[in-house]
Amino acid sequence: MPQLVDKSIRELRITIGGLIAGVVCFAALAYALKGSVALFEGLPRAEALLAGLALVSVGSAVGYLAQYRKMVGEVRGRAAEMRQASEPLEVVVAAYRPFAIIGGGLIEGPSFAALVVYMATRSPIALATAGVGIALLVLHMPSRERLEALAGRGTRL
Repeated sequence: MPQLVDKSIRELRITIGGLIAGVVCFAALAYALKGSVALFEGLPRAEALLAGLALVSVGSAVGYLAQYRKMVGEVRGRAAEMRQASEPLEVVVAAYRPFAIIGGGLIEGPSFAALVVYMATRSPIALATAGVGIALLVLHMPSRERLEALAGRGTRL
């Protein structure tokens, strides 16, 4: 049933693509409004907002790593099932789907937070953080190759 795997990949790509589109659209809005908001530019609160953004970003990165490890562990735990399945990627996609969605959210959240901080402070660091988030979402995009690599990892015990 490669169709089920392809359908799942397509649905996940649409989901992650939607996250990317949302962040990019909000980034365009934040950049367009940069001169009319800047509530905290040059104030001590700006540093506090940037520190908060750093904490959110680090916390999300830790959460992402935990979700990744959980997914890999789940795939490894189902290695025997994968070896017997006519389509091993169906087993992998069951573990990968929640990771793709949760991981996307863990990248998207700090990206939006960075744009809000940028609007409030005009900090180029915040804008760069949002740019990194967009790049990470693109790198997070599901693919058959990614599932195949994960399946290979799960069956090599």
